[in-house]
Amino acid sequence: MIIIQSSYRAEDAAYLALADAATIVPHQEWRVIGGHMVNLHVLHAGLDLPLRATRDADLAVEVLTVRQGSVVDHLHALGYTNTSNRFTRIVGAHELTIDLLVPSTSTRHEPNVDVGPIVADGVPGLSVSLARPGLRLPLRITLSTGTELPFDAIIPDLASALALKIFSYGSRFATRDEEDIKRLLKIAHATGLNWPSSPTFRDAARVVHRYIDTRAQRDAELRALARTIVGRA
Repeated sequence: MIIIQSSYRAEDAAYLALADAATIVPHQEWRVIGGHMVNLHVLHAGLDLPLRATRDADLAVEVLTVRQGSVVDHLHALGYTNTSNRFTRIVGAHELTIDLLVPSTSTRHEPNVDVGPIVADGVPGLSVSLARPGLRLPLRITLSTGTELPFDAIIPDLASALALKIFSYGSRFATRDEEDIKRLLKIAHATGLNWPSSPTFRDAARVVHRYIDTRAQRDAELRALARTIVGRA
């Protein structure tokens, strides 16, 4: 059981959205990704690493799951309205946000993927993350109001989480992705992760060494961790 204490209103909203996201798909073919994914890996590993503030919940599902309509219907039944793949609802003083994401067909981010009832962002590496066994974590979150939220969240395994963040960095070069990669690499180092050898993970290794080596010149620790964990493609 992972125990989390929320400290302020915006953090409450992020956790309420996460709790909603965890109820939407009735089987295990879903994953929580993004900032919550990285924070939950940090908490699961028990390492003294900072958590990153996040304001929404990223819910990843297969294209077919969205096309069948039940996911969107369930979100609407909970009171969410949507513009494209971003779903929002108001709960008291909180605005909750869930982004519905699907796999990309390449190693790049694909906007406006037609998935039937909506268009969604295609996330590189997500097909493999959904196919590999996820990590189901029982959570008990206490909001700043004292309300408790007990639920389970499923996140990608550590290697898949790293690959997702690496591909994300290769698509947009966001500082937060670089920071997330470093935290996940530290967990991988502490837990002795063996980097998989399948094509998706070889592609991720190439992204690491193409961009991390050239863009993270001031972070020798990040470059060393990447070379040690991911290796050379």
